[in-house]
Amino acid sequence: MAESPAQAGQARRRVRFQKLVPYLYIAPALIFIFIFVFYPLARTVQISFYEWNIVRDRQNYVGLDNYARLLSDPNFRQIIGQTFIYLLIAVVAVVA
Repeated sequence: MAESPAQAGQARRRVRFQKLVPYLYIAPALIFIFIFVFYPLARTVQISFYEWNIVRDRQNYVGLDNYARLLSDPNFRQIIGQTFIYLLIAVVAVVA
């Protein structure tokens, strides 16, 4: 027996909804990840291009100067070295 046009339309809507269901299940997780991971990360990168004065509530655009100052700081190099050593020790301890 052939389907009536109303039944065919209803079947198409049901199939379309069934294809949409997985996206509806994952939407809350994606929204959560965007709000608590991607937005703060993007905002942090944006803020890193400014020099902030909290007392006067002023921001001066300095571009990559903050990164240049960070990379030329000897303390930063020492900290990166110590972090790398800690990483190696931790990986060896976990794997062994």
